[in-house]
Amino acid sequence: MKKKDIIILSTFFDKNLINDIYHLHQGLEEKSYLSQIELINNKNYFSRINLNKFFLNHYDCFEIFLGADKALNKLFYEENISCSGFEESLLKLIEKWNPKIIIFRDIGVFSIDKICDLKKKLKLKFKTILLNGFPIRNFSDYSKFDVVIFRNPWLINKFKYLCKETKLIYHCFNSDILKKIKLNEFDNKENLISFDGSSFSDGFYGHKKRYFYLYYLINQKLIRPNIYENNNFYHKLTYYLYLISKSSKVTNKSIVIIMKMIAGFNKILFKKYYKKIEELIYTVNNFSSDDYNKFYRGPLTLNFKNYVQDPNFGVEYYQNINNSKISLNIHAESMGNTAANIRLFEITGMQSCLLTEDFENLSDLFEKDHEVITYKNYDELSEKITFLKQNSSIAKQISENGHKKVLKYHTDKIRFPEYLSLVKKII
Repeated sequence: MKKKDIIILSTFFDKNLINDIYHLHQGLEEKSYLSQIELINNKNYFSRINLNKFFLNHYDCFEIFLGADKALNKLFYEENISCSGFEESLLKLIEKWNPKIIIFRDIGVFSIDKICDLKKKLKLKFKTILLNGFPIRNFSDYSKFDVVIFRNPWLINKFKYLCKETKLIYHCFNSDILKKIKLNEFDNKENLISFDGSSFSDGFYGHKKRYFYLYYLINQKLIRPNIYENNNFYHKLTYYLYLISKSSKVTNKSIVIIMKMIAGFNKILFKKYYKKIEELIYTVNNFSSDDYNKFYRGPLTLNFKNYVQDPNFGVEYYQNINNSKISLNIHAESMGNTAANIRLFEITGMQSCLLTEDFENLSDLFEKDHEVITYKNYDELSEKITFLKQNSSIAKQISENGHKKVLKYHTDKIRFPEYLSLVKKII
């Protein structure tokens, strides 16, 4: 394969889904890399703008998907690259293709340090672009990219001083979805209100506010969400400690005393796990808190076993929104209280009534209370849900207005010229 103008480094979000596809399609790994990727994309992965498709109309572009190991092995075979490890193979492929631009879909897709080392070692001249929607772990890494495309104004204002060059490009709706899913008539949608996504995470980004809101919405039986959770050992332990703390025979104080002793032994003897236990102690001390930054009672799937539904991904994710009259959006705290996540465009794109936070910059994207419904806090959110349930005609009109707006101003076809103008300056 000849050299490339642009290489896009992407990643699939769920290896289990990919493994299921290979299980259902025996012999798929024998097909070409592009054939394997096309099938995976068609089955469960067409949420983001297809930059590769658009760039191919102007440049020789190639998208490499991490997470699809069998497909990658086939790609390396097709390119006659035989190295001991995946990273080494990918670097050899970049060296071989010698692109003009490498686009990182996110910071975790591959090591920017290894790319920079390769560039310096071989005196290559390619430029690197990062698409960034959340603050990265090591802020200094921003300076290692030639251009950082931020997804919201808060991010760009906070971190542009670290970057060589920045640009603000919001997320958008992937119009290809409407070729795969026919929009349901509003009155025929089976779900009154839905939420699809993750709840609390002990990772970097966190969804503490989302967890807090969902907990009480479920508790009030206002919503039956489809939730993905990180149900690791410590998350489950938090739930069981909460149950114990509710017992009249056991107090939070006694639980904390015992856990502090365990943490102390861990710190002295094993020098690990004690930080996790200290996090649990913090959580136990705040089981009854009304501050979402402190409130946590373990996985929602354990707290509400018969009321939380399995998560949706890919096609099923969009089908569920398509089948919902109202769809709830709750941003992560790391978005800096700015309306910027991709759900804004996915929900309106599927012509569901969007219920989202009343952030100041939202008016740059949608007209409040005409194209979307907004809320300022939990009490207002629960009131708006009750109101919309009783006034479905208003939700219907909002869903239609929001859909018209997203098709006119916020699709991939509208956004792509912004990417193209930036690339033209570099190439």
